[in-house]
Amino acid sequence: MKAIRDEYDMIIFGNLYKNSYYLMHQRDGVKFKAATAGVIDDMSEATIAMSADYDSGKKYRDTLSRPALIKAFNEGKTRVECEVKIKTELGVHEFITVVHLMKHPYRDDILMIGMSRTVKNPVDTNPA
Repeated sequence: MKAIRDEYDMIIFGNLYKNSYYLMHQRDGVKFKAATAGVIDDMSEATIAMSADYDSGKKYRDTLSRPALIKAFNEGKTRVECEVKIKTELGVHEFITVVHLMKHPYRDDILMIGMSRTVKNPVDTNPA
């Protein structure tokens, strides 16, 4: 687990049918403010609102939103990857998210593990 936490800034477990997620890991200093647990659709809308531009928001919605992930799973995909740009108080932050999709072993649910890592950090133009 340490190697995975070292590689990824954020790890989220979710149930796509129940529209719920749990934040398993968020590295200290990560500027994305995600609640420890919540509704996947709400988290997606908040992320899209933080998108650096229209294309990043559209890419997120088309690839990483709950309906897009359910569609991908129903098409036989077990892994989805997307790179997006998010605006923070420091500037544009680029990250890549990899989502692994799987059927719940005992219920008619789709489970996901989403792992995000930094591709490029913005340069702080206003250091404290």
